[in-house]
Amino acid sequence: MAEQTLREKDARAAASAGEAAIVRRSREAEATAAAARRVIVEQAHTRYGKAAALQRLRERRASEFCSGDDGMHAEEEGDGADVEQGEEEEKSEEVCGEDEGVVAAESKGDGGVSSPRQGQKRSVEEVDEDMLVTVPPFQQQQHKTWAAFGQGLKQYMTETHQVLVVKEVINVARRNATLKKQIQYQGVPEEEIPLVPSAMEPYQRKYICTHGWPARERSSGMRKSHNLRRMECPFQVLAQVTQMEDGWWGLVVKREVYSHNHQVSPRIYQHYPGIRQVSQQSPLLSGVQLLMQAQAGASSIYEYIRESSDHHVTMKDVHNLVARLRSSGAQLSDDDAVAETIVNFNLESSMNVSSVHQSARGNTGVISITSGHMRSIVDSFPEVLQMDCTHKTNKYNYQLLAMVAMDQFGHGQPVQYSLLETNADWHMAKCLDHFKRANEHWRFVRIVIVDKDMHEVEVVRQKLPEARVLYCHFHVIMWLHETIRKSTKYGAYPADVLIQMKHTSTNMTYARTEADYETHRAEFKNLSLREGRQELWDYFEKNWNAEKKIACSAK
Repeated sequence: MAEQTLREKDARAAASAGEAAIVRRSREAEATAAAARRVIVEQAHTRYGKAAALQRLRERRASEFCSGDDGMHAEEEGDGADVEQGEEEEKSEEVCGEDEGVVAAESKGDGGVSSPRQGQKRSVEEVDEDMLVTVPPFQQQQHKTWAAFGQGLKQYMTETHQVLVVKEVINVARRNATLKKQIQYQGVPEEEIPLVPSAMEPYQRKYICTHGWPARERSSGMRKSHNLRRMECPFQVLAQVTQMEDGWWGLVVKREVYSHNHQVSPRIYQHYPGIRQVSQQSPLLSGVQLLMQAQAGASSIYEYIRESSDHHVTMKDVHNLVARLRSSGAQLSDDDAVAETIVNFNLESSMNVSSVHQSARGNTGVISITSGHMRSIVDSFPEVLQMDCTHKTNKYNYQLLAMVAMDQFGHGQPVQYSLLETNADWHMAKCLDHFKRANEHWRFVRIVIVDKDMHEVEVVRQKLPEARVLYCHFHVIMWLHETIRKSTKYGAYPADVLIQMKHTSTNMTYARTEADYETHRAEFKNLSLREGRQELWDYFEKNWNAEKKIACSAK
């Protein structure tokens, strides 16, 4: 019994020693192969050369493995082979089970799986050839136009589940300039130089994988970034304009590298933003816009897109799509938008009144609106009406005329809004015509307050003959103060005299009686005629004293 136990221990020890020797020899062989690969890859100077070298090494290793498969199995024992086969299956599962998006961890050559420092990616020369994923080549190598090549490339990307982008573009002018500078074409007429025709613009485009951009560290290290798009993927396709043997110009595909250093699968392809999201040319947009008009929620739009197409959109994509359609969707022209606004205004209430008047040049001259509430204000308080225009407050330089009535508390209440192309007699007349049409109590208006604009004064006197027109005291005082300050036109006055003249002009405006007005007027005359000056007083007599009935409170 003891001898049998010793024999079993010796057998197990021998088996363990044999397994250890096999593992040691395997690791030594892998280390030697990795060193040879690094030497070969380092000798290549371009990414294209590095990827080609890795591809050749991979094919050589596959052929050597197939030729020595029988001898390998003959030397290995059953248990050791089963153990190593299980380890290889586990490694394969780990590589295939990586994240659907951008791969953030790479398997090392010694069989272990480790995560490199966060935010960094290994370059092409550091990538093992076993990790390269080979895709089918681009079948059609020649094309007549860029449009035909684009259609073929789009179909190729869809069939092989790749996302390719343009990295470099060389135009025809640059190519022709390079040809002319070559030594062999020096002194040769342009007709004999094989210049690229301008109709084939551009001359060359270089396509790479969406993960092929060089890695660029932009993180400060405070936060971890698990999803990185920049992996320096070696895939590339060069489309170049070339003159064929028959003499016609076309496109050929050159310098292809059909290898990726990341996983390529239909599931990963469906989750790229450009494939996952709905494009602006998609036929689904009409249905999405219809759902938006029906006030459907984001969840309904999400279900519609997922059920009607292959777009694997997320809720964030749906929210972005809805926001984009609302901000940059089909909009009405300015004229149609104004017409729709006016129609909606009239439909809100039967008491609302609007009018649009066209000028002789065919432009919209006046737009006036009056709501039912505004009409009720005029019916209750028609005695005092105030009018004033803003000037060039929008991109079309239209002026907004506001009419305001005074309520029982002395507060202004708007009773009409009008947009005027310009502040002319015809435009003011159309505004007052609308006011008279919308308010049947317009005859009870007794006072109309306007700023110092003679167009408004004359038109108001014609349209509202029973109303007294007054200048707004604020505008009168402001105008007088501006006139006094114009020392270059009427002569410079001392500072103390200017202050006295401002107070005197204000007192004239607020004078309650004729006697008070004459007292302040005589004081203003004495101040303005100092040192023999006459210009300011003459201006005042001509423009203000003659209009004292509408510029002052005195009756």
